Amino acid sequence: MGELLGAIEEVLATFIRTQLALCVIMGLWIVGLLTFLRIPYSFLLGVIAAVLEFIPVFGPLLAGTLICLVTVVRDPLLALWVALALIFLRLVQDYVVVPRVMGQHIHLHPAVIIVAVLCGAELAGTAGVFLATPAAAVIRVLLVTWRRWRLEESAAAFPQAAPTRLGQDE
Repeated sequence: MGELLGAIEEVLATFIRTQLALCVIMGLWIVGLLTFLRIPYSFLLGVIAAVLEFIPVFGPLLAGTLICLVTVVRDPLLALWVALALIFLRLVQDYVVVPRVMGQHIHLHPAVIIVAVLCGAELAGTAGVFLATPAAAVIRVLLVTWRRWRLEESAAAFPQAAPTRLGQDE
C-alpha cells in the first residue's frame, strides 16, 4: 500500500512541476511575442500571463484580455493581430505542447490526455479540465499496480504456469 501511495504522490508531484514549467514556457512565448511587436510592459504582461496560465480556461482568457486592452490603447489594429497571435499560441500550447510534455513526464499518451481533458470539461467544467490529467495519471498508476499485483498473485498460485522461453531445455 505504501508503494502505491508513493507512486501516486510521485505522479501528482510530477504533474505540478510540469504544469509550472508549462506556465513559464507560455509566459516566455508571450514576452517574446509582445517584445517583438513592441508592446509596452511586455515583460510584466508575460509574467502575469504565466501566473494566470495556472488557472484553466479563465486564466489564459483573462491574460489575453488584459494584453489586448494594453495593446488597443497603443494601436487598435495591432490589438487584433495580438489577439490572433495569442489564440494561435493558445491552440499550439493546448493541443501540441501540453499533451506531449505532460504525456512524456507522467507517462500518458497525448491522445489520452486530450480525451481526459475533454471528458473532464464535459463532466465537471473548469475544475474537470484542471483535474482530468492528474486523475488520468492516478488511474494509470492504479491500473499498473493492480495488473502487477494480479500477475504476482497468479505466479504465486501457479508457479508451473510461468512463461518459459522457446528453445529452452526443461
